[in-house]
Amino acid sequence: MTQEVAYDTLLESQRRDLHRLVGETLERLHPEAIEQMAHHYSRSGVRDKTLFYLDKVAQKTQREYANETALAYYSQALALEERWEWRRGQIEVLHTMGRRQEQEAALRALEVSPDAPVFVVASLWEQYYEAIGDYAQAHAAVERALADCRARADAIGEACSLSHLGSIIHRQGDYDQARTRYLQALEQFQKEPAAHYSDQAFWIFIETLNGLGDVSFRQGMFDQAQGYFEQALDLSCTRNHRKGEADVLNNLGGMFSYQRRFSEALTYYQRALELQRTIGDRAGEGASLGNVAQVIQMMGDYGRAGEYLSASLAIQQATGNRWNEVNDWNDLGLLHLELGNLTRAWECLQQGLHIGQDIGDEAGQAYILANLGLVAYEQGRLPEAEAILTDGLKRSQTLDDSYLVSIFLSYLGMVSLRANQVDQAMEQAGKALEIRRELDLPMSTTHNLATLAVASLLHEDIATALDYARQSQAILDACQGEGPETPQRDYFLCSQVFDRVGETEAARNTLQLAYDLVMARAEKMTDPALRQSFLEGVPVNRQIVQAVRQNLPANTPS
Repeated sequence: MTQEVAYDTLLESQRRDLHRLVGETLERLHPEAIEQMAHHYSRSGVRDKTLFYLDKVAQKTQREYANETALAYYSQALALEERWEWRRGQIEVLHTMGRRQEQEAALRALEVSPDAPVFVVASLWEQYYEAIGDYAQAHAAVERALADCRARADAIGEACSLSHLGSIIHRQGDYDQARTRYLQALEQFQKEPAAHYSDQAFWIFIETLNGLGDVSFRQGMFDQAQGYFEQALDLSCTRNHRKGEADVLNNLGGMFSYQRRFSEALTYYQRALELQRTIGDRAGEGASLGNVAQVIQMMGDYGRAGEYLSASLAIQQATGNRWNEVNDWNDLGLLHLELGNLTRAWECLQQGLHIGQDIGDEAGQAYILANLGLVAYEQGRLPEAEAILTDGLKRSQTLDDSYLVSIFLSYLGMVSLRANQVDQAMEQAGKALEIRRELDLPMSTTHNLATLAVASLLHEDIATALDYARQSQAILDACQGEGPETPQRDYFLCSQVFDRVGETEAARNTLQLAYDLVMARAEKMTDPALRQSFLEGVPVNRQIVQAVRQNLPANTPS
């Protein structure tokens, strides 16, 4: 208070002189104290020094992800003088924070700056449009950037543009075309030594490796994917690029989740979430919350999964990230489906489907169709389920997503089995099994083996039915039910097969294991309504509980 009173008694000219003297003294004695120098020179009236240190401190705080502070410094500098470099920094910070309206306004201001390079303006617009899911505009913007780089023979700029094209195509689900663009970007990057890359170019180099890893694992090339991811992670840590590090951790989590290695996936996702919260990456935080929700849901903790998904959806809607919003609606639909709330599941999935159609997210639409087909199946609307799943199968084949193809074939096998189209069920489940074995995803095969076991039994091929049932049971026993999509269903179908062929003890044991899995998940639910819906609203869970309580294996395939 004494200092403030004394300060207020000074004339304005005295204050400016004192601030200037403090700034000059700091320059001599503590040249690293750029934040203090920015403070004092901005009050000294010495314009060139003010602008110099505001520039320094704005860049420093941006690199450190002190987003609000960096934004304040950029705004302070821009209030004194319009420079495209500062406007770019302001836009990059706003992008990280997910403040889309302010980001768009700043982009409009940058666009009219006569000195702003075409490549920079176009690239920043691409980043904005990709974030809000307007892929047509994003594609047009990056094509402008690419043309400018080629006209100037800028190999690194061309590499960055090609990587951005890969990202846009990747999000739309065309993995082959995305891989082509990423590899073209990598080829351009390799024309220059990495030591010559700007920080921005180096970060995009990391994103290119990350994108290649993601495309590779979605096409079943896990070793190749892990190689790309590990290279990207190492470079991110070396250059302290924490956003890049978080992105790679998320993708590694996705790959392990894909392989049904949930504990490892959860570890990577949680590390990514912690990093994104540290650096203030709102859109990234939302994506990680959704990823964590997905894994803990697959591990059976539906209550916590719902909380994480709600938090993720709120962030995606606040930041205008419609691509990730599609994922959240899909996961919410699946959550309600697994809890037996089929009406709400259908509503969530339809909401996600509409957004996916609006933004041209082909992969997102395909995954939603898989779950819509399941809802129709559970509601007994078999012709509609078959039509939805057949449409989804065609889309997944166009996307060249092998695992997604196997999902549709698996679900179509379930529909065919219930419709008593046994030969068709065996063909569909058999093809799904073949794909999953080729992808080396053993825990995903229990679903197909159990379907094939029941179908073989209906064909009165007892030996084959038993063989399939025992294969399914062996995998379920080995992983203790953690990993397969619906382990309780698979155990249940195996128990029916064993019961039909007179292996009563095996039937009772597998039925008990199915029951134990159902009850273990139910016990994690603190909400009585959720628990009741899970136990009574999900047909297979209800049948398992009833069969055990009657002390008899169920006799009707589900």
